[in-house]
Amino acid sequence: MKSAHLLRTLEERQQRSSKLQDFDISIADKTTAVYKLAQFEYSRRLSKAHGELAFVIFSEFSLRFKSVSTDYQRNMVAAILPWIQTMELQLDPSGGTTAMSYMLLSNLFEITVKSSKILHNEVQALWQALATGPHGGNVQLILDFIIRLSLERREQNFVDHAKHIVVFLSGTPAGSKVIEFLLLQLAPKNMVNEKKSVDQSPLDKGDVPYVADLAAVLPTGSTGNKQVNRSW
Repeated sequence: MKSAHLLRTLEERQQRSSKLQDFDISIADKTTAVYKLAQFEYSRRLSKAHGELAFVIFSEFSLRFKSVSTDYQRNMVAAILPWIQTMELQLDPSGGTTAMSYMLLSNLFEITVKSSKILHNEVQALWQALATGPHGGNVQLILDFIIRLSLERREQNFVDHAKHIVVFLSGTPAGSKVIEFLLLQLAPKNMVNEKKSVDQSPLDKGDVPYVADLAAVLPTGSTGNKQVNRSW
């Protein structure tokens, strides 16, 4: 209730309103099903009213996600889903992912690597929320990102995680396009790494609270088995 009061106060100071007071009774209810639904609706309304903050909020989410227990992680995922559905992945003028898009995909990949075994359904929900929002181009940018990373790293362990993401995406309404896109990549020229770094638009440390270091998440040489082309 204190958090709800704080959120309403901040909106009033900005002369904006998401009508959060509609949920005052529900979030104070002791029934889990009632207050968790209210919390989700809180997040959904805030994501619509303050969509410009979505990337920064997801970065903050990623930073805090690592330091809490599994039960809290599940609650955090439920709260962040409406924000992810508002996000549009974009390319910069040079054809690489923009800095904010790189942050989102890197952080989400780190969560996949570290949490997918314990929080499989939650991690799946995160990727599918990004793929099923109003921005239809997100799926192709996700696939471009993980394929470029796989070719750059050339490690079986990395590809195994990327496969999970492909399966998650294939379970969305855009699933047929996922298969079509992958089939188009089955050409020799697409299996050669051109030595382009995926991180073409690095963020300054002050831009967002957290950007995952993929080199630390899956260090090169951690498996000693470089056979990415055959694995894909």
